[in-house]
Amino acid sequence: MILNFVFSHFNQIMLVVWTLFLFILAIRFWKPSWVKNISYTKLILIAVAIDVFHGLFLTLVKYYGWSSPNDKTLSYFINSPLSKNTPIFEWLRPLFENHLGYFLHYVWTNYWMSIFISLFVSGLLYFLFKMWRTYRGNFLPEGPEILFILMLIAGWPGIVVLIPLGFLVSVIGFFIYQLKGKALVYVEPMFIIATFLTIIFEKPILKLFFHSL
Repeated sequence: MILNFVFSHFNQIMLVVWTLFLFILAIRFWKPSWVKNISYTKLILIAVAIDVFHGLFLTLVKYYGWSSPNDKTLSYFINSPLSKNTPIFEWLRPLFENHLGYFLHYVWTNYWMSIFISLFVSGLLYFLFKMWRTYRGNFLPEGPEILFILMLIAGWPGIVVLIPLGFLVSVIGFFIYQLKGKALVYVEPMFIIATFLTIIFEKPILKLFFHSL
C-alpha cells in the first residue's frame, strides 16, 4: 500500500524534494556560514544522485508491478521483445530484441531519456558557462557550478523554461538595481529565483508555448 501511494504520488514527492534541495542551495549562496560544510561540488553530486535514484526507483517499481504473477496481461510486457514496428534508431534495436525489450524501451522513453537529456544539456551549458567565465568573466567564482545545479533541479524540459526565464529575471533585476543606484548585478541569484518560478510554473509555461506537451 505504501509503495503504491509513493508511486502514484511520486511526481509530487520529487517536487518537494527538489524544492527543499533548492532551498539548501539558496541558503548555501546567501548564508554560506549556515551550511559551510556543503560545497557546490557536493551539491552537484547530490543532484546527480537524486536524478539516478529517480530513474532507478521508477524502473524497479514498474518492473515489480508488471511482474505480478496474478496479472498475465502485465507480465506479458516484461517477457516480450520490442515490436519491430516500433520506430527507433536501427543501431539501437538489438538492445531491445531480448525478452525484456518492451520493458527496457518503456522505462527508457518514459523515465531515463529525460534524465539523460537533463544531464547532457546541463553539462554542455556548464562547459560553455565555464569557458565564458574563463575568457570573459561576468560570473561569480563558482557561478557555473551554481547554474549547473539549478539546471539539474529544473530537469528536462524544465531547462527550456529556466534559461530564458533566468535571463528575463536578470534583466528585471538589473533595472531594479539601477533604480537603487547599484550598477552591478550577477545572474546567479537571479537564476535561483527563476528556478523557484520554473518549479512552480514549468507546466503551464510549456503548455503555453508548446501545445503538444
